[in-house]
Amino acid sequence: MRTFKQIVYGLFYLVILGAILYAAYLTWLKPAPSCFNGFKDAGEEGIDCGGICSRACMASGFSVIEVVGDPKIFHPTQTSISVIAQVQNKNAAFAAQAIPYKFGFYDTQDNLLHEVSGESFLYASEIKYVAEFNLQFADISKIAYAKILIGEPNWVSDSLFSLPDIKIQNSNVSSSDAGVQIAGNFLNNGPISISRVTVMAIFYNNIGQPAGISKNEIEDVMPGQQRPFLIFHPPLGNLNLSGTKIYLYGN
Repeated sequence: MRTFKQIVYGLFYLVILGAILYAAYLTWLKPAPSCFNGFKDAGEEGIDCGGICSRACMASGFSVIEVVGDPKIFHPTQTSISVIAQVQNKNAAFAAQAIPYKFGFYDTQDNLLHEVSGESFLYASEIKYVAEFNLQFADISKIAYAKILIGEPNWVSDSLFSLPDIKIQNSNVSSSDAGVQIAGNFLNNGPISISRVTVMAIFYNNIGQPAGISKNEIEDVMPGQQRPFLIFHPPLGNLNLSGTKIYLYGN
């Protein structure tokens, strides 16, 4: 009987000790509910995603950001280069609210000479261009080609980051000894303000090859507002002015 009581008392104290240790874990060791603790909690739909978290939970069949073709290098002046790459988001229900990227520049022996980092965004099912303009390097003549590396995007539901309704109203492309110029207007045809609209132009030569790129950025475009833009590029020869393509990217 005495041994039985000792066992009972021992189990009782073990339960008490376990309760104290568990309370200590909950108080000091268990991560607090958040969107960054590696647990599914606080109304999340998955681990640190969905529900109260801005990051969307990725479904099966989800596609990563793809690079379409190889980056293209341009030489707007003798001392600078610009580079452009096309990227694609094949997901119809998810947008990439922020996409870090990095252009790497290489010589003919595949040696990495320089890296330039940037950030962009992609709406659901969107294909767009990302570019860096007028980069200056001391050894610019050694640069033979470029590659682009896409970092981890900040994915959100398409309903939280949807494509704005912006349209070109008119544009006129002209060329002179001073350079190439595009003057025009665009309209924010949507119901919300757009913090920044990037107007990007790609110029083509007479045989249909890209000859140069340039851009203009317009801040704080109100709903229903029409805004002018002006794009300039240093002189380019053998241009097909009617082949110029203009792209609007707003966020």
